[in-house]
Amino acid sequence: MIIERHESDRRQHSRYSVDWMASLMPKGQDNDEIFHDRISDLSLYGAGIYSNTELSTDVPMVLLIESPLPDGEFRKVIIGIDCAVRNSLFSEERRQFRAGLQFLGFRGIDKHLIAEALLTRGESVIRRTRRKSDSWLN
Repeated sequence: MIIERHESDRRQHSRYSVDWMASLMPKGQDNDEIFHDRISDLSLYGAGIYSNTELSTDVPMVLLIESPLPDGEFRKVIIGIDCAVRNSLFSEERRQFRAGLQFLGFRGIDKHLIAEALLTRGESVIRRTRRKSDSWLN
C-alpha cells in the first residue's frame, strides 16, 4: 500500500508512504552482512526504512527494493540503488530503528521503474508531500 503525505514537510520532492520489502548491504565490502528491512516512505531521492539493526552512517550502502511493476499485474522487480544512511534512530513506538537514506545513484532504468510504480498505482498510492519543484526524473 502506498499513501501520500499531506502534512508540511521540508522535502523538495514528493514522498510516498509504502510498505515494500528491501535489503540493505554495505557497498563494496567482502562480508556477507545484509539487513532485511521494510521501506516506510519513498521518493526518487531518498527513503525511510525500519530495521531491527542500527545502521552505520559511515559506510556507503546498496539498497535493493522489491518494487511492483507498473503493468497492472502483481509482478515485482528488484531495484538497486547506491545510497547513504543519513540518520538512524530507535523508534520506541515500533521497537525498531528508523533510518533515513539519501539516494546517490540508480542503475539502468531503475529510477524510471520506481517513478512509474508510484505514479501508476493510483488505487494504492497516497502522496505525502508535493512541491512545485517536483520533477520526477531530474
